[in-house]
Amino acid sequence: MQISELAILVIENPLLDITVDDNESVLHAKHGLEHGQASLVTEANYGIHDEVFLFENKQITPGGAALNSARAANYVLSKNG
Repeated sequence: MQISELAILVIENPLLDITVDDNESVLHAKHGLEHGQASLVTEANYGIHDEVFLFENKQITPGGAALNSARAANYVLSKNG
């Protein structure tokens, strides 16, 4: 099989990592979060998205296991032509 004939399908629920600097711990205190810990959004802190997107220096990184696997496959296959 030639690489040009290869197709990869990945299926999952995508994740969106949003990283912000909360040096004053405002978001942490309001939403019961711990510094340096990944947190899933729950019904109790659902409104955090509106607040996080107001931060100027936020970093948004799409991810999830399937997307990361697709990226790795793309990298490896592109190295092989």
